[in-house]
Amino acid sequence: MKIKAHAKLNFYLEILGKRPDGFHNLRSIMQQIRLHDVLVFHQSNQDQFISRNRPMKQNNLVVRAAQQLKQAIDFPPVRVELNKQIPVGAGLGGGSSDAAATIVGLNRFFSLGLSNHDLKQIGSTLGSDVPFFIDSRAALVEGTGVDITPVSPIDVPHILLARPKGKISTVDVYRTLQPSDYDCTGEFDLFTKSWNNGILGPCFNHLEAPAFRLDSRVSHLKEQMQQTKPLDCIMTGSGNVVFAVYRSRTELEAARQEISRYAQWIRATSTIKEYNDKSNS
Repeated sequence: MKIKAHAKLNFYLEILGKRPDGFHNLRSIMQQIRLHDVLVFHQSNQDQFISRNRPMKQNNLVVRAAQQLKQAIDFPPVRVELNKQIPVGAGLGGGSSDAAATIVGLNRFFSLGLSNHDLKQIGSTLGSDVPFFIDSRAALVEGTGVDITPVSPIDVPHILLARPKGKISTVDVYRTLQPSDYDCTGEFDLFTKSWNNGILGPCFNHLEAPAFRLDSRVSHLKEQMQQTKPLDCIMTGSGNVVFAVYRSRTELEAARQEISRYAQWIRATSTIKEYNDKSNS
């Protein structure tokens, strides 16, 4: 059995302030996109977790997700093969999506009978984004990232993703975040009003400032992408992927040619508006 693990984009991400426990309150609207990893499940006489023809490390979220699920309900040995397409440390949620796909996939593969609520409970122990990937295409995320409210997905057909060399740690971005970085607020009400009408409003991300300080290559890439005159251009999540939205496929392809000289990795994609069964068994 095969299952897709889709990436996500944060179209809006606003930091509301630092909490007494050291974490930050935020609000974000994110949606899954067509870029995805693929997990393949096989019956086996022993547990095997393979990526790029090598065993995964024990701290890989796929391995940890299977272990957490097995603590909740036992299932036979399995071989899981991960075909990785979503870059690591990019702000695209690849690890969380892989974890969610592992839980969902094992539940289906072995007909374990767990509900989405059960799967989300297990997923929440692995990371704040994991429950989102269980059954949501788009969501409003609040608090420390664990309060997830599904919203209607919208159609954004022409998106260009690009990243420079290297990757950025989410922990480092939040550690570098300063109150002055989120003094200026976004236009959340306008954004959500547009979103509810099926239109992408003014994108916003408070985490750009600390990410740019950590790696100037990200800010330079954004500057170059803005030169291609997109409808909007912003870093997703904690970076380091920058995405730009274009009016047409023609404009996107022209921009791809221009940006390829500045990016180590570049992809065209679109949002997923419909919710189809992830399984391709």
